[in-house]
This record gives sequence, C-alpha cells and structure tokens, in this order.
Amino acid sequence: MEQQLDARDKLRQELLNKTAPTTAIQNLEKEIADLRSQYQELQTKIRTNSPKYGHLKYPEPLKLAEIQQQLDSDTLLLQYSLGEERSYLWAVTPNSINSYELPGREAIETSAGKFKELLRKCQKPGIDCQKLPPEQKAKDFQEITQAATELSQLILAPVSGKLGKKRLVIVADGVLEEIPFTALSEPNQISQLEKSSQTGKSNYQPLLVYHEIVNLPSVTAIATHRKDLNKRQAAPKTLAVLADPVFAANDYRFTGKPPSPAPELNLDQSSLQQSARNLNRAGWGRLLGTRTEAQQILKLVPPSESLYAFDFDANYNLATSPKLKQYRFILFATHGFADPINPES
Repeated sequence: MEQQLDARDKLRQELLNKTAPTTAIQNLEKEIADLRSQYQELQTKIRTNSPKYGHLKYPEPLKLAEIQQQLDSDTLLLQYSLGEERSYLWAVTPNSINSYELPGREAIETSAGKFKELLRKCQKPGIDCQKLPPEQKAKDFQEITQAATELSQLILAPVSGKLGKKRLVIVADGVLEEIPFTALSEPNQISQLEKSSQTGKSNYQPLLVYHEIVNLPSVTAIATHRKDLNKRQAAPKTLAVLADPVFAANDYRFTGKPPSPAPELNLDQSSLQQSARNLNRAGWGRLLGTRTEAQQILKLVPPSESLYAFDFDANYNLATSPKLKQYRFILFATHGFADPINPES
C-alpha cells in the first residue's frame, strides 16, 4: 500500500506539472485520500492485533531527547535518508546531533549495487570460489575491497572523526538496508583508495574489527526493544550454536560419496528449493567455514553453558524448539537469505 501511495503521489505531481485537467487531478487526490485512510486503518489494526510488530513496523516518532536517552557514551546512531538530488545522514550521541549532506540516491545505489554484486559472486550457480586460482582470488578480493571503500567514502566518510571504536546503530534507508555495514571499510581522513594506489597494497579494514554493528528498522525500535528486554527474564545459559547443516540429498554426509549434481526436486514439496529458484540459485551448498567459525566461538563458552548441533542435528525442529529459550545467544552459522517472492519461507 505504501508503494501505491508513492506511485499516486508521483503521478499527481506529474499531472500538476503538465497542468492536467482539474477533474483528473481531483479524482486522483480522492483516490490518494482513500488509500491513506485504508493505510491508517491497517496500521491501527496491526497495532491492535500484534502490538510488538506494530511498534516496529509503524512506530510512534520519538523526540530527540527521547532518542538520546536510549544511547550511551559508547554508541553512535547513524540514520540515513536517501533522496533524488541529495541524501542525508544524521549522527546522534547522548548529547549531540549532527546532519550531513550525501550524494543523491542514484550515486549511492550504483555504488551499493556494485558492492552487493561482488559479494554475491560466489553464490551464483556454477561458481565455486574455493577452487579459483590464487591470482583470481586476489583480484576478486581487491575488487571487493575497492567497492567497500568507495561506498564507505560516500556514506561514512563525513562522520569518520566521530566513529572511534564506538558501537554503531544503523538505521538504513533504501538500498542501504541490503548492505552489510560490517564489511564496509573503516573510513579515514585520507582516502583509502589514494593510499592503495600509492603503495600498491590494500589497507582494507572492515568496520567489524573495531565496531559492534546494530541494524534497526527505525530509531524507535531501540526504545521498543529495551522496553521488552526490561520485562524479560534472563536465560539461564549462554550460547546455542547450530552450524553446517545438511541441505541436499547429494551431500557427502548423506550419501557417503563425493557430491554429484542433485536431482530436480518437486518445488511444491520443497519451500527451500523454491526459495532458491526465486533467488536465482541452484541450491544451498555446504559452507565448510561455518563449522570452523562455530567451533572457534564455542571455545569461548564453558561446555556447561553451551549447546551445539552440527550436520543432521542442526535442523528445523531444533531451530524452532522451545529448548533454545534457555540460551542468551543463538548462533546460526549457515546461509542467510530472504526470499522476496515468498518471504514466509
């Protein structure tokens, strides 16, 4: 419905610019008013039937002082708004707010799209990046780091002096909602691209090295989450890990044989395969690195405080089990995807 409203508003502006007949404009304005009324009714219904979701999806705006109360001295809130001619970034701390002008939406979308496409290269059917020759891996890494730096220069460089080693709370907009900020380069006063060109070496340092990154759908989500957490009883144990699951019938752990092309599955019976097709993927291959990741993280927690499940044990039944409520932190070390056609998958 939001898209319908945006489309009608845009059409209305076009008609006004073209000095269209008054009747056409009036009919369109009535249609817009009806849509807004329906939209408001929908928001009210959602807030009534599902208060938690309603607060996140349609939050009540907070005043600046209320927002700042949700932050501590080690946290920096970065909120983005993309516009046609120019975009904006607001940086908020407990005692300050600064605004910065950024390039327009097209420039940011182009840079973000390039970065996202390079990150997705190894997900494409028929490409096994683990088997690429060393020189190709080095070339691919250089391209990714350059794209990460270019995007960082566009959207983070203005606040580089405020980042320090703070926790960064990101409220993104548009295409930036699809970008892993953890992988962006640490912005410097001197362009990293200039340094790289001078030395011939990449000095890529992702944000995750010195920053905890928190992504939120809105500023008010901070207050909503904290309100919920204040009422929640702390879980008795620390960490549950589900890693390196079996996705396909041709997996070595299932067949005992080297993997071969998987047979075509009935998409009506496999929502996972249907989602793969919607995302233009051949399937969900094994990620050996996730097992190593999980094993290293488990070393940080006493066995009595943790639960781990690999291979066939890392399954849907466990992932949705009430048993996981016993743990404060849950790590799913595996593929992450969102199906835009069937988001419930």
